[in-house]
Amino acid sequence: MKILIVDDDADLLQALRRRLRTQPGWEITFAVGGAEALIVLDEIVFDVVLTDLNMPAIDGTRVIAAARRRSPATTCVVMTSAEVELAELAADALFEKPVDIAAMTRWIDAAFAARRTQTLNDRDISHVC
Repeated sequence: MKILIVDDDADLLQALRRRLRTQPGWEITFAVGGAEALIVLDEIVFDVVLTDLNMPAIDGTRVIAAARRRSPATTCVVMTSAEVELAELAADALFEKPVDIAAMTRWIDAAFAARRTQTLNDRDISHVC
């Protein structure tokens, strides 16, 4: 599973890198800020984009929009310390900072497994037609 993690806080990205590097099946790319994320999104299609919401210049909503333009099936997750409701975002999940990394990884794994199952079911149905 290809995952892009975006935050303007390099220290947080480093902590996430240390915690998630052994996550089985995860191929993680890290981007420091929205501008770097947009460059990476032009080159790679990700299964999951995990982004901070409040970043200077290019915020998380623009990162999500770019990811979804590239691949509408991309699962988008926001992490933020701001008071915001999931319904206000074009995201699939919202995690408050400080992020419970164990809960977040369980959610991402479950969402990806559900999407993979749906894709397989869609293929089975198309073969029946």
